[in-house]
Amino acid sequence: MPEVMEKYDSSIVSDEVLIGRLHRLAREHFQLTIKNDYDYLHSVKESVRFFSLDLPQEIKEIFIPYREAPIFWIYESHLLNQVEEFMKFNFVKGSVGELHKSIKENYTKWVTTKLKSEKDYYATTTVNFIERDVNKHNFFKYILKAIIHTYQPSFYSLDAAVELLKVSLETIESLRMNDQAKSELKYILHLYKGFAFLKGRNYMDANLSFKDAIDVKNHGCTAKIYSAFTELQLNHEDIAAYLLNEVMAFDTQRLTMSIKASNAGMFSYFFRNAFIYNIFHEREFAKALGSIEKMLSQHRVDDLHELARIKSGYDS
Repeated sequence: MPEVMEKYDSSIVSDEVLIGRLHRLAREHFQLTIKNDYDYLHSVKESVRFFSLDLPQEIKEIFIPYREAPIFWIYESHLLNQVEEFMKFNFVKGSVGELHKSIKENYTKWVTTKLKSEKDYYATTTVNFIERDVNKHNFFKYILKAIIHTYQPSFYSLDAAVELLKVSLETIESLRMNDQAKSELKYILHLYKGFAFLKGRNYMDANLSFKDAIDVKNHGCTAKIYSAFTELQLNHEDIAAYLLNEVMAFDTQRLTMSIKASNAGMFSYFFRNAFIYNIFHEREFAKALGSIEKMLSQHRVDDLHELARIKSGYDS
């Protein structure tokens, strides 16, 4: 027994050492301090404001962290404004409008409250309102209910969540919605299907879902980060490293674009909100520490120093 305990303890120590080294990389390369209380609420608010500007569609993705994914649906991003307009025109006229409003209000309260008893209450109330909506084409209610089945312990059901997201995808495909909004919704729903599988620790199906998301949006960095995450769980570090290099290249591309446009505000936003930063909040990426160190050293060859120099000029 003492021998087994010693091996177990050394394994924990080894993991913590790797995680510590991962966090040290964040400090050394990006001046990031990794905290347990990552404030996604602030991040998504800032991103929604920034992406209300007229920018190319391919650089406008808002990162959606797996653990905070329900938050995305409570802020008025460009996509959700399009969804809301579509809903008002097609599904939520008359008394149904009040039902739709009640669903959104209670879902928002479920997302934002910190009290377990209130979480239970608002989840139940949201689901009750959703089940009163008989419109089978209302994909929005299926999405919110799937998220509750994924993230609310009292409603947890992987099978129910995945089935609702599949129904949402099929419904969206059949609707007369503009192609850009439809494509973005499909990308995000594949992400949430992957998150549902992650919650159930089904890494193979999660990986397939994130690949489906990348097929819809080949520059989708949220999907690439979580696809890399699942590749690590499946012991495919080489594939994970390839995906993370693509994320790093995308960040560099956005920074370069802002420099060429001589746009200080754009540069500042992209520098503070690089996608690659998000891997340091996921402890499991410590498994790829060697690959991440190699990637950062390759990309750092003067270009990140130069970008930091330019940023300091903007900030002064």
